Amino acid sequence: MADREKMKDAVRNYLQYLQTGTGDDIVALFAEDCTVADPADGDVLRGHDQIRPFFTNNAAMDHTIELVAVRVAGNTAAAHFTVRTKAGEQTYLSAPIDLFEFDDDNLITSMKAYWGPEDMSVE
Repeated sequence: MADREKMKDAVRNYLQYLQTGTGDDIVALFAEDCTVADPADGDVLRGHDQIRPFFTNNAAMDHTIELVAVRVAGNTAAAHFTVRTKAGEQTYLSAPIDLFEFDDDNLITSMKAYWGPEDMSVE
């Protein structure tokens, strides 16, 4: 079973890497055969080759992220956080909830991001 504190650390690192890391930093947190759905009802990306471009693009954005809460049960962690993304003269605010599943090596096997366009606002 995954270690609770290492799961929390992986979630914190994930959010930090979205702000100051690279796509490769983020991909290193995931198992090779992982799945990512962001948003949860969107297309499912499978494996490092598919998630790397997604996270490389995401990490290149101008984000400010603040973790509100992370909760762990079994091999699953849920994270609620706020994201402020600058795009030109606009700043967009959202507050997604991401659900992560982990393997015994504390690598993320699945991530689903729960948010929709109606959850975003312009500051």
